[in-house]
Amino acid sequence: MPTAPMLDLWPDDLVGGPVPSSPIGVLRQQGEALGARTHNFVHGEVQTSDSGDGKRFTHFLMLVAPFLRLRRALLKVTQGLEPYPATVVETELTKEPNQNEWSRDVNNERELQDCLREFFNEPRVKQFVRTVINLSNDVVGPENGNA
Repeated sequence: MPTAPMLDLWPDDLVGGPVPSSPIGVLRQQGEALGARTHNFVHGEVQTSDSGDGKRFTHFLMLVAPFLRLRRALLKVTQGLEPYPATVVETELTKEPNQNEWSRDVNNERELQDCLREFFNEPRVKQFVRTVINLSNDVVGPENGNA
């Protein structure tokens, strides 16, 4: 017996043309890029939560080192219903003692990319990632490949 076509009442313009990448999309790309660069000894995953009322979202870029069973939040990005403006804030993972946390407001995808580039190049961030890569390499051992 034929089934009736599904009734679709959603407006035609709900999903449209190209839109700028949202913060979650940019963070996911960077997590994948880190994995590619480190042979997946360390990669990034995005964990998202809402404020409870569905009007604010927080995305955490989680650093994941599978061989160490490590999963820690490197930074967080908060946004409203629209992707921008957004705020990028470091977590306790890289925050310097007795210093204010690193934080930037961004108004579009390009500013977010520039902000992330700046943060990823902070010496304390690079040192932490290098340490995790080296520890992972020590766990795996040279006979199983190097990052």
